[in-house]
Amino acid sequence: MRLLSIIGVSLALIAAQGAVAQDRFIEGGPQSLNETRSLGDLIRGASAPIHISFVHGMRAEGPGTSASFRAGLLRRFGGTSTPPVRRFLDLGERPREASIGATLIWPTDEAWAASRPFVDRHTLRLRSGVLVVVDEVNWWPLLFPIKCRFLVLPEHDLSGNEPEHLRLCAGQGPEREAALYHPWLTPAELDHALSTAPRSGGGARVNTTIKRQIFNWGLSDAVIALGPMRHYLALTMQQAFTVAVEGVVAGTAEDHVLIAESLGSFVVLDALSAGAVAVDAYLDRTRDIYFFANQFALLELARITNIPADGAGVLATAVDARATPREGSPLDQLQSLSDAGAVPPRGQARRLQIIALSDPSDMLTYRVPAIANATVVNIYVRNAGSILGFANPVTAHTGHAANRAVWDVLLEPRESD
Repeated sequence: MRLLSIIGVSLALIAAQGAVAQDRFIEGGPQSLNETRSLGDLIRGASAPIHISFVHGMRAEGPGTSASFRAGLLRRFGGTSTPPVRRFLDLGERPREASIGATLIWPTDEAWAASRPFVDRHTLRLRSGVLVVVDEVNWWPLLFPIKCRFLVLPEHDLSGNEPEHLRLCAGQGPEREAALYHPWLTPAELDHALSTAPRSGGGARVNTTIKRQIFNWGLSDAVIALGPMRHYLALTMQQAFTVAVEGVVAGTAEDHVLIAESLGSFVVLDALSAGAVAVDAYLDRTRDIYFFANQFALLELARITNIPADGAGVLATAVDARATPREGSPLDQLQSLSDAGAVPPRGQARRLQIIALSDPSDMLTYRVPAIANATVVNIYVRNAGSILGFANPVTAHTGHAANRAVWDVLLEPRESD
């Protein structure tokens, strides 16, 4: 009985530690959070609609990636939200010869159409009367066939199955969104994977789980984004931000905000490098950027500048005929934005501010370095409590919008106001 009591008290203390962790954040510089203006400040002082572009990161597997963020906003400010308006993006003709090895990625026009990214526009009317428009950019369908057919299924014989992802890959998505999920795997392939054991005999459970969840379904997105698929990701961002720039809020929204999760931040800035003029136009009106985890420090290693490369102008031409490539990596684009300035909100010039939130237990996040003429603040939070030296790596990476401390950073007034 005494042992059970000790275990019970220990578990309670661990749970309490996790709860306390979500109430706290630590500033990591290089600038101070007090030098920034919060999203809450923008909302409380708004006299016109606010437009937010919400770009998901790696591991996305369906719409609703902005749901926790939108719910948190309504919890803090009250109000209502309308059902989303969905707009699919047109990436042009199918790349008929696109393949990995000798296997075509999109063997039919139907398969190519099933990979179309889309934007879900959510309109929130807060209790104060302020209108907040959230454009949720969904680029995950573009990567599904690559991960499903060339990683998830073959892993059956090595690290084993991830049944949830296998079913998604076989077109068995949530009933309310079933039309979004193409059967990249045949029923026979799914049945074989779920009914047989790995030929390898399987690895250590923790190791194989991390491989399947973090690397096969997560970091693989970053690998894809660094390769030739960069073209279609840039085109996706070009079209998505065209929806934002040319939408009903374009002439009325005074404040534009970018919230990008994880790999999404790199994809947006990499599209800017590729000459995506709509992304350029949107970010020129943006002084407020929030990164929920980021991989700049790691992925910048694949964007080394001043090394000659063939075809530098082909990418930009494919994104927009009027575009010219912008020199430099995604971080270089942030530097250019901070140097060039933007359309000042409410007639008052304000420095570009970048607030990057990271959980130290997240395996896939890094600090954002100092950027001249911009205010950069790295914030350290705990999305996942630690038990015996281990924290859930998925929650650590994706749990920002459900973390109370993150909302304190987003919405609380600053001392400098």
